[in-house]
Amino acid sequence: MNKDISNMKIEGILANKIYDKAYKNIVKESLKSEEFIITGNEKYIKGDKVSIDKIVVDYNFIGVIDDGDSLSLPNSNNNKNSGVINIKVNNKNIKLFNTDKKAYKSNYIQTSYVLDNKKVNKTPNLVYLYKEFQGNIDLKNISLKNNFLFKYGLRFFVDNLKIRIKGKIGEKEFEGVKDYRKYNKDLNKNYVDINPVEITREDTLDLSNYENYINSYNYKVLKNINPEVGLNFTPVNIFEKLNIEEKNKMKIKLKLEGCLFAKEVISVEKYKGNNKIRSLINYVFQIESYIYFMNKEKIAVFVKEEEHL
Repeated sequence: MNKDISNMKIEGILANKIYDKAYKNIVKESLKSEEFIITGNEKYIKGDKVSIDKIVVDYNFIGVIDDGDSLSLPNSNNNKNSGVINIKVNNKNIKLFNTDKKAYKSNYIQTSYVLDNKKVNKTPNLVYLYKEFQGNIDLKNISLKNNFLFKYGLRFFVDNLKIRIKGKIGEKEFEGVKDYRKYNKDLNKNYVDINPVEITREDTLDLSNYENYINSYNYKVLKNINPEVGLNFTPVNIFEKLNIEEKNKMKIKLKLEGCLFAKEVISVEKYKGNNKIRSLINYVFQIESYIYFMNKEKIAVFVKEEEHL
């Protein structure tokens, strides 16, 4: 390595200095009974044993909506969720914001419905999912000892979720899929589109009782109903001890990386016909959280005479 700096010069740059950082790997497990549709034209015999050899979980993106709109999905393109979450450093409330360039656009289409004997088609809506947030904090009135960051009840959503299985019914091979973009049919025989799916929610919709669920509402208010399902995970809590020695204003950055997969699939019944199979899925949801406390600071670096930063 050449240590000669005779042809170097000092140049100042503005960079983010990290004063503290924290990493946590959170792993959760859940169980859920899923109904799969068998693909292909093979004929199977009722009562045959079902064995499953392989399961794959496919999706496009996992992210957070925000604290304000996460109780239900938006029902209009005009009301874009803003990607704002609230955290606490000790007892100080801090808002973290997301920038549009980091947003992931998730499409969903609500079911059509009948109003005054006329069919009304719902238009596609956009839900914005986020995994990076940032904000500012003034540390002047915060103790430099025993500082903690809290965030309770983070709710995660997954876009375009599909679960695929392979196995045998009797001695014949089969493939099945659970596609949340085509979750079930309403009374008008139209598919209900459940997307994005909330991971951190108890399963709230039983397929076998879906028709009764719809019938329990008047058609005139059906347009305001967005049936939801969940994957039986609980919301995510973040708790971190901080080591900050500065008393200046700082930027907080929170990055959340989610991963969803199946640990095990268990066949719970024999084949009952109608090209459907019900199985019990052991889901695993992994969240990696990265927290940074940083500030812009001028620093000097060595560069070659002919180079400029």
